Amino acid sequence: MYPFDINLIKSLNLKRIVNLLKITISYWRHSLLIDFRINGLPPVLSIEPTNLCNLHCLECPSGKGELKRDRGMMDISLFKKIIDTTKNHLIYLLLYFQGEPMLNRNIISMIEYVRRFKIHVVMNTNGHYIKTDNDAKNLINSGLNEIIFSIDGATEESYKVYRAGGNFNTVLDGIRRLIETKQKMKSKSPKVYLQFIVMKHNQSEIEQIKRLGKSLNVDKVFLKSVQIYDENDYNNLLPSIEKLRRYNKVNGKLVLKKKTKNHCRIVLFSSVVTWDGKVLPCCFDKDAHFSFGSINNQHSFNDIWNSEKSVAFRKKIFTERDSIFICRNCIE
Repeated sequence: MYPFDINLIKSLNLKRIVNLLKITISYWRHSLLIDFRINGLPPVLSIEPTNLCNLHCLECPSGKGELKRDRGMMDISLFKKIIDTTKNHLIYLLLYFQGEPMLNRNIISMIEYVRRFKIHVVMNTNGHYIKTDNDAKNLINSGLNEIIFSIDGATEESYKVYRAGGNFNTVLDGIRRLIETKQKMKSKSPKVYLQFIVMKHNQSEIEQIKRLGKSLNVDKVFLKSVQIYDENDYNNLLPSIEKLRRYNKVNGKLVLKKKTKNHCRIVLFSSVVTWDGKVLPCCFDKDAHFSFGSINNQHSFNDIWNSEKSVAFRKKIFTERDSIFICRNCIE
């Protein structure tokens, strides 16, 4: 879970609070199996500016070239349509799904547009595109609330093991540039975080990544457990430290430590929109197997969220979640 920013409260207004109450009531009605009607709309949304990436990370479907859906960049007009139809209930927007968001040349305009409506905006990046002081200034002036740098190594050697094609020093230079520019501009935002996926090869660097974060003057360093998509990578990636693993090995198979239960907050409180407008239940649906529909001239996000297909999927989550394969890697 990403760090909580107190400034998120500034995104609340009466309409959004009322919607939040509606969706909370819907969640409890689903959990208690009273009924599966949906009242309210998701306060959290992930939008994918692009599913293209400059890196080739070991467990990333995009970087490995294993995504089965089309590749491309979200058009600014589609982005604005999504925001225009969700702005009254949206509190938190994550500009990321698959790919590197800063490859989209409209990324600054996207952030600026969302911030017009006082929606809290967070971006996750691999950190290779803050190359100049102007790049840093543009991010700060856009109103971006938080930026997460996925780094996954405290040294160049460990960084390159997972983040194939990346440059450790380029990332550090970009982080320094952003923080120094922020200080010069006397800006409190964006908050800057380092994300560190704990794996077998870097588990000894946990204290080192914390020291690195402190030396860079980032706001927080947070650790994340590695997801395994290909069980052949089990021995290479999964850390030996028990508390840092999300899986056990049972009869030669990886099994989540946390038993999958018939409930999920994510599918009611949030949703994902791909670069070409497909509405998905959550970030585990990398290849859009469970797309509820596509946003176009006939259908808005709100229409799709309330469609029979999306209602049926949420019902299945609360009655037979084990039958949905994308849930088998989720710790929610």
